[in-house]
Amino acid sequence: MIFKSLKNSPLFFGGLSTALMLCLSPAAQAQTQPPADYVTVSGNVSYLQRIAMPPDAVLTVQVQDVSRADVAATVLGESREAFGRRQVPLAYSVLVPRSAINPRMRYSLRATISVDGQTQFATARDYPVLTQRAPNRVNLLLAAVPEVAHPAGASVSTPAAAPAPAPAPAPAYTPSRSPAASSAPASAFVLPATFAGVLPCAGCRGIAYTVTMQADGSYRLRRTYLGTTVGPVKPMAEAGRWTADHQGKLIALMSGAATPSFFRLTAEGALRQLDDKGQPLKSSANHDLRRTAKIDPVNEAAAPTGNPASAANPATATLRDTYWKLVELGGQAVAMQPGQEREVRITLASQDQRLMGFSGCNALGGAYALNGNALKFDQLASSMRLCEPALNTLERQVLDALIATTGQRIDGQRLSLLGGTRVLARFEAVYLK
Repeated sequence: MIFKSLKNSPLFFGGLSTALMLCLSPAAQAQTQPPADYVTVSGNVSYLQRIAMPPDAVLTVQVQDVSRADVAATVLGESREAFGRRQVPLAYSVLVPRSAINPRMRYSLRATISVDGQTQFATARDYPVLTQRAPNRVNLLLAAVPEVAHPAGASVSTPAAAPAPAPAPAPAYTPSRSPAASSAPASAFVLPATFAGVLPCAGCRGIAYTVTMQADGSYRLRRTYLGTTVGPVKPMAEAGRWTADHQGKLIALMSGAATPSFFRLTAEGALRQLDDKGQPLKSSANHDLRRTAKIDPVNEAAAPTGNPASAANPATATLRDTYWKLVELGGQAVAMQPGQEREVRITLASQDQRLMGFSGCNALGGAYALNGNALKFDQLASSMRLCEPALNTLERQVLDALIATTGQRIDGQRLSLLGGTRVLARFEAVYLK
């Protein structure tokens, strides 16, 4: 682990206790009394993807001065360490000299996870610290850094570079933007793409799969059961988001289902089905979906995955694993705006208490805590796509409503997010078609 604090003069600590601080891991530093002349900024770092990092992956966390919009961010303190045998969430701890902190200035955290010098995950929103009532303990949720696709269809990771300048000061909870960034995950094939095949089935001759993956990270999947013992079964369709590892080879399809569907891209360009932990299946049967020459829209009607009861009984919707479409925000009806690609929506997945959605311009992720009717969102993060001003305003309002949420109420097919007794936003259950 390397600790670095940047000032005009070289870093110097006095006293044995300070020297020992430099030898401790960030987790140990967080529990150790810092020197009197330094302030500790600490917390945990995680990401949503179920991807294991190699032992030489490096976590870097910086405290930056982002007060000046026309000047590159100044780094006040930095911690850096290899993963080793650990995986996320990882504890971090950064020491910042008290003399470098100006109460009138604005400071923010930036974190990256790199492998072989290439950034794989990075903070995608603003995390204020130190001043203006911002906390000094912050949990960071990192977003996958997309790969840059070449016109010929090849895909290479974005080259490692010095930390990018922090975004200009903005209202709290506004994600940072970068016109060069995209919300699409990495892929090792040209998109859009459709893969099809017949996979094994315990109670039928097989299940015909057709999955179409889009460049914006969305997918639609159709399952058709062949030769069932109970007679014909209507094709079932689902929609959701897909993600990939940093090589674009391990694919996870995530909808409202409790467990993602995992596939591995083979050397022949097929998607090979994996088990629910992303490991190879111990079977000699065919588990490959092969790419088709024509893109299939996959538009059959179906109930949302993981919520068949709601489809059968439209009088009741469940909070978890339901596709919730935003219809009202701050007491005002919400309509699609020019340039808006998809509706604002959220899904509270059962697995790992994860929040997934779309905030108007960017993909949205985070965590939630539910206790009866009490509901709290945390670790909100979004992708870094450049938004039009109107969509930027909508996104900020959506994030503000989620941050302020303290409770929830469901009336039939409508979900209300509450801040105390005040309705912050209303959503309607959508059954995917």
